[in-house]
Amino acid sequence: MKIGIVGAGAMALRFLDNVKGQVAGIEFTAVHDVSENQMGHFIKAHPEMKAYGDYNSLLSDPGVEALYISTPVYTHASLVVEAAEYGKHILCEKPMALTLDECEGMVAAAENGGVVLQIGYMMRFHPCHQFIREQIASGVLGKVRFAHVERTDYIDFKSGDIPSHRMWFVDKSKSGGGAFMDLGCHLIDLIIYLLDDDVDSYSFAGAQDPELGVDLSGLASLLFHSGAAATVYASWQVAVKDNILQVYGERAGVQAIRTIGPYRDWKVEIVRGDQREVVDIPYRNHYAAELEHFRDCVRDGVEPITSGRICIRTERVRIGLLEQLYKTT
Repeated sequence: MKIGIVGAGAMALRFLDNVKGQVAGIEFTAVHDVSENQMGHFIKAHPEMKAYGDYNSLLSDPGVEALYISTPVYTHASLVVEAAEYGKHILCEKPMALTLDECEGMVAAAENGGVVLQIGYMMRFHPCHQFIREQIASGVLGKVRFAHVERTDYIDFKSGDIPSHRMWFVDKSKSGGGAFMDLGCHLIDLIIYLLDDDVDSYSFAGAQDPELGVDLSGLASLLFHSGAAATVYASWQVAVKDNILQVYGERAGVQAIRTIGPYRDWKVEIVRGDQREVVDIPYRNHYAAELEHFRDCVRDGVEPITSGRICIRTERVRIGLLEQLYKTT
């Protein structure tokens, strides 16, 4: 399958660094970006790829069967809808879109075009998260009572050191929110995926930064249909680039550190009472696993585990949480 890249920024470069040559039957052949500067930087790294300055020209290329979209979130809906009309299969980065209406429009366009729409919630493909989901589903933990997930980093968008092309992250009209949109969307999706349950109610604690107008930290509380409760914390204000995942059931619990992101130094433990067992989980490139899944779903005509339709469940909660903040502050 020949894939075109839409968006030649840091995310696309990181993705290619992790998957290029790692997935059989996949070839990246073309790239499009509205920024000539970013396009030039990208082509220096990948000179074998054809550069398109116009999106429609890329879509019209009969040799491009699918697209990997890694542009800012406010562009996702229109790019996906147009790609689906051209019959291109789509792997679109997260979050899906700014509004629930846009998300639903993307799903409808993919269905009408008969194409696969997979969303880039790639933490579902991490071997540690696959293991934790299996522990929950098999009943090893018993009935889940509580889960917690957090991801922290320190990013000072007021410092002047942030490149101008990254400032859309703190432009609410383009980003939809701040840290909770950027880091928190993965966390919400991961909790929903692991528990495989619907969220009945939620609340959000956070505040807009008065200068930037977006949240820099946020804490969400979720109540699932099963009765399980969960908390989700995301922050750009903590000088620890780290993450924690905990799931506690009636019989046992799982604790994991540094499994969310590109890290290789994670630790996963099964906890029973005061006994702890470290679990050895071999690493498998979760970027490559995500792309393999996309390839197989296109080939076999099956729905991805992160299809647009499935991820509506994540987006509904994420958008609802941020609406609570931005409608009341």
